[in-house]
Amino acid sequence: MKSPLYPFRKEVLPNGLTVIARQVTTTPIAAVYLWVRAGAVCESPEINGISHFFEHMFFKGTERRGVGEMDRAIKALGGYNNAFTGFEYTAYYAVVPAESFTTAFEVLYDATVHSMFDPEEIERERQVIQEEIRRHEDNPRSKLFTEFLGTMFRDLPYGRPILGTEASLGRIRREDLLAYLNDFYAPDTATAVIVGDVEEGRVLEAVAAVTEGWERPAERRRSWPDIVYAMPSGVRAQTVEKEVNLGYWALGFPTLGRSRMEDLYALDVATTILGSGRSSRLHRRLVEEMKIASSIGAWVWPFERAGVLGIDAEFLPARCEEVQAAALAEVERMGQGPVRPEELEKARRMLLSDFAYANETNAHIASTLGRYQTVSSLEEALRYGDRIRAVTAEDVRRAMGEYGRREVSAVAYVKPKE
Repeated sequence: MKSPLYPFRKEVLPNGLTVIARQVTTTPIAAVYLWVRAGAVCESPEINGISHFFEHMFFKGTERRGVGEMDRAIKALGGYNNAFTGFEYTAYYAVVPAESFTTAFEVLYDATVHSMFDPEEIERERQVIQEEIRRHEDNPRSKLFTEFLGTMFRDLPYGRPILGTEASLGRIRREDLLAYLNDFYAPDTATAVIVGDVEEGRVLEAVAAVTEGWERPAERRRSWPDIVYAMPSGVRAQTVEKEVNLGYWALGFPTLGRSRMEDLYALDVATTILGSGRSSRLHRRLVEEMKIASSIGAWVWPFERAGVLGIDAEFLPARCEEVQAAALAEVERMGQGPVRPEELEKARRMLLSDFAYANETNAHIASTLGRYQTVSSLEEALRYGDRIRAVTAEDVRRAMGEYGRREVSAVAYVKPKE
C-alpha cells in the first residue's frame, strides 16, 4: 500500500537544519512547521516546565515584531498558527495559502529564534501558565495522567508534568530561557517541514535563504539527555481524592519504548484488540457484560528508551477493585493465548485506516513527517503500514506476555473525597 506521506524531498542544509518538502497539488494550501528536538525530557526538576514556557514566549515579540504582531502577520495572509510541546519535541506551525509559504516560514523562524524575552511579558506569561496548571489540576482526567506518569516513572523526566508546577515555574528566570534557547534552539536540532502546492526546490531555496544566518552555538550548557532506564520492579500505586462523582483510574506496565520497535508494533495491534472501540475485549467484558465501567480504553505511549502499555477507565467508585481485577484478567488472557484471526485482521485494518485518515490534510502530513524526523526516522514512518501488516498473533501474545505482568505495574486512581 502506498504511504500517504510519500513522495517527499529531504535535505540537510550546511548549518545542520533538516528541511522536508512535499508537493501536494490537490489544495492551494501550505502547512509550514518548525520542529525542535527539545521538550520536557530536557529539563531538570528545578526548571520543570521551561520547554512549555518557552513555547508561550514564541508569541511575545521579537526585534522585528511586537507582541501579537506574529499572529496578525499570519492572519493577514489568510492563515492561522499555533504551537505545542511534548516530552521530546516542541513544534510551531502555520497553515496559509500556498503562495505565502515563505512569509509564513520567516514569521515562524523569527518568532522561534529571535524572541525578545521581555521581562514584563515573561511575568505576564508566567501567570497565564500558572492558571493553566491550576485548570489542569482541577480536571480529573488531566490529574489522573499527571499522577499516573509520576507513579510510573518517578524520578525520570517522563514522570514530571510538561506544564511544570507552580513552584518550578516560579523559579524560571529570563537567563534560564536564554540558556535554553542557546542549548536547544539551533539548526542541528530543528526540522523545517513544508507540505502544500509548492515546488519542492522552491521550498529548499526559501528555507535556506531565511535561515542563512542561523548557526550552531559555539558552546552548549546542556544537550539531549542520555536517559538510562532500568525496568522497574514491584507494583506502584497512587490515590488522589478530588471533588468528583466518578472514579478515574489508570493501570500501566513499563515497556522499552522505541528502543524495541518490533515490540511497539505488536503492542499497537494488541492494544487495539484489547481496548480500542466498542468491539474491543475490554469494552465488551467490563462495559457490556459485567457493567462495571462506563468507559475503558487501552493504549501505548512510546518514548525513546521507555514507554507505557496502559489502560484507563471511568466507573462508580465502588467498582474499583472489580475493574482492576477484570482488566488484569483480560491483559493476562491475551498474553497466554493467541488472538483470533478475525481480531488480528480487524485491528490491522483499524490501525492502517487511522494512519491514512490522520494524514489526509497537508497539516497532518507535515505534522507526521516532522514528528517522525524529530523523534524517530522518516524510514519508520514510511514502513508503518508494512510493520503493522507483519504483526502476527504470536507477536501479540509474546509482547503482552512479556510486558503485561501485574507484578510489574503502576496504578493511579482519582476518587471522590470521602
